[in-house]
Amino acid sequence: MVTRIFQLCLLSIMLWMTSSHASTKPPSEALGSVYQKVLNDPANLDLLYEYAHAAIEEGNFEIAVGALESMLVITSNQPRVLLELGVLYHRLGSPQVANTYLQRAKELAGEGSQITVLANEYLGELKQLDSPHYFKGFVRFGFRYQSNPTLSPERSEILSSGLSVPMPDSRKKDSDVNAFLLSRLNHRYRLSSGTSLASDLLFYGTAYDDNDELNFNLLELTSGPIFESPRRASGQHSFRPHLILRGSSLDGHLYEKTAGLGLDFKISPDTNSQFRSRYQFRDVNYDDFKDHQNASLRDGDEHRVELNYLNEFKHGHMIQVGLFARLKDAKRDYLEVDQYDISLRYSLRHDNFLFQKEQRMTLTPYIIRRFRDFGAPDPFIAPNKTRSDKEWRLGLNYKLPVSPEWALLMDMEYSEADSNIVNYDVENKLFMISLQKGF
Repeated sequence: MVTRIFQLCLLSIMLWMTSSHASTKPPSEALGSVYQKVLNDPANLDLLYEYAHAAIEEGNFEIAVGALESMLVITSNQPRVLLELGVLYHRLGSPQVANTYLQRAKELAGEGSQITVLANEYLGELKQLDSPHYFKGFVRFGFRYQSNPTLSPERSEILSSGLSVPMPDSRKKDSDVNAFLLSRLNHRYRLSSGTSLASDLLFYGTAYDDNDELNFNLLELTSGPIFESPRRASGQHSFRPHLILRGSSLDGHLYEKTAGLGLDFKISPDTNSQFRSRYQFRDVNYDDFKDHQNASLRDGDEHRVELNYLNEFKHGHMIQVGLFARLKDAKRDYLEVDQYDISLRYSLRHDNFLFQKEQRMTLTPYIIRRFRDFGAPDPFIAPNKTRSDKEWRLGLNYKLPVSPEWALLMDMEYSEADSNIVNYDVENKLFMISLQKGF
């Protein structure tokens, strides 16, 4: 009886201290309602678990930690509770505490359980973060179908030197399938506490079935120091100046060479939201070859600005709003372009009902609105009209993990461009399926 009374007193004190001091984010009325129920029955494990998950849903991780640790006062052998505490401490920036809870969760759950699989995943992340060298990346291979890969116009007649002419058969819309390979490698080398050298290497290659002239390869490297504040629940910020080197080939010939500089900023005011911004200056040069003898006329400086806001407003539910601007100079005014994008993405993570012991599935619908304005009329198309495009992109991404390293991905997208010049009124439907291996 004395032990029971002591447990109840300790639980009440822990819950009061957690809810009063732990979180900078005020609890909602719904969370406060569950808290009152817990106070009336502090030894009720179901109520404590409900309170913890209500706090997680709202992003009050410190309150959730207090509730879950209170459960361990009553029963210490709960692998699910230990796993969730490990994940929460990982997100709160306490790797040593997270490691202790995750190791204990593994020991109790045993090999082969979903808890052990998830614990190993987070332990792997912690191990990499603790190492001076941090490697992370993926390789993705798949097939893409497009109804209009060459972006042929929808009209039967197009403009040529300002005159309306029948569209040549070579430019008529024709669907195609291509295979592609995409790989990204991220490496960090910790120089000191809060300072690392961060490098990202991106490779993309594609080969078409019918349209060989669209075969494209790209290699891009960004590298530079990253300066980060300590990771805490109250927030984190970082900035990274970086160098950009990029090269691409089209139809087996060198197409583009780019060098540039950039600056990234990230601000996380709490564990649920993040602001990201990037500025890049690029010196872009094109090579003339075959049917692209005037490609070098596109040479010129390019300025890029990206702004993104991410918020996990509910556990497993994330929204991302993005703004993108690209200002491209060229040797000919009609090839200069100002592009502006507005994007909205919503990501939902839900239980993996096909592979129940693996990570959760992710469903991401998105919408992109794009505007393009060119610098002057193109004398070869419409000498008296400067091109201006408006474009919609509607898409859906789906990720299905099938093992700790492998995942199946499916992508669908519909795009439609409305231009003031008929040559650029285009529509395209895309379906893509691929297999990805993470490392």
